[in-house]
Amino acid sequence: MKKCLKNILIRNRKKNGISILICTVVLTISLGTLAGCSVTKENTEEENMEGEDIRSEDAANEDMGNVSEQSEREAAQTESMSVDNASADNNTLENTITLTFSKEGEQEQKQATLAIGNGYFLYLPDDEQWHLSAPDLWTTDINEQVTLWITHFEGESVDSVNQKLEDDGYAEEDSHKWWKQEGDLIYHVEQKVFESNVWGIFYSYPVDFEDGWGREFPVIVNTFALSNGADNNEKANDIIGTGEYLGDEDCQKIRAVLETFAESYFDGNADGVQKFLASTYEGEIDIYEGTGAISDLTVKGLSDTDEKKIENGKCNVSMEFRDSNYEDMFLYLTFILVKEEDDWKIEFYGVEG
Repeated sequence: MKKCLKNILIRNRKKNGISILICTVVLTISLGTLAGCSVTKENTEEENMEGEDIRSEDAANEDMGNVSEQSEREAAQTESMSVDNASADNNTLENTITLTFSKEGEQEQKQATLAIGNGYFLYLPDDEQWHLSAPDLWTTDINEQVTLWITHFEGESVDSVNQKLEDDGYAEEDSHKWWKQEGDLIYHVEQKVFESNVWGIFYSYPVDFEDGWGREFPVIVNTFALSNGADNNEKANDIIGTGEYLGDEDCQKIRAVLETFAESYFDGNADGVQKFLASTYEGEIDIYEGTGAISDLTVKGLSDTDEKKIENGKCNVSMEFRDSNYEDMFLYLTFILVKEEDDWKIEFYGVEG
């Protein structure tokens, strides 16, 4: 009986051992498979990440290449659009400058572009759409009655030119400045004398535009200069401004000049006015002709909110005031100042309503 039970137990242990062995083998294979899958998955993810990094880097390089190419194209376009209208003798001239006009006591600024003529140049405001309609004749697209033309009186004296202007109906309004009116048009001419050469800058506009074009044309004419020769080089330096701004010290000097000038001007003291005038001042000395009491004098154009820019070597400032005879309105005494040595002098002044 014992022997029989023993044999049974031995057979059972053999069976159990075989089962355990089989389970162990299966478990080992399963674990190995899982480990292999895990490694394969990790390797695949790393490869995918590396592939994405490579693609991102390639894309970035491609984008940088596109930006570089685009920048080169833009630079080429900018360079090709940059136009230098100046002649070879005037390659230092600026293609555009800013002109400042004084209208009703207020300053108005416009960008102007260099215009080259036969032996001369000047600057014409962009927004008025000037075009050359005939040799040395400019017209605006805004109004065909607004014209500007240049005449070179070659080999003629100032006296002979003056006689021609008188014969054509012009009257002298100031030194080298003439005018006439025909119907609804006003004509002006300003003479520019360079040694023995006389040039005439003519312009015309409708009578109704005296406060507009009548204020702009003198500033435009002031940019006229010859396009070659020593006379032109000196004039060009005056025309092309440095783009500087008035500093505090200059503002204080100008304010002091204008306030002292105003005392002589409103008191009718011509000798006192003379002391403040620039060597380039043209015309007779004017004093205030009003009879009312003057009050509320305020210098305009020198505050921190003003641009205070020096254009063409000059600055424009005005003085606001009241006359008791015109209590319902402000009047303005407008100035153009230039710097001579270390002092600011008045090149032009006049009252506007």
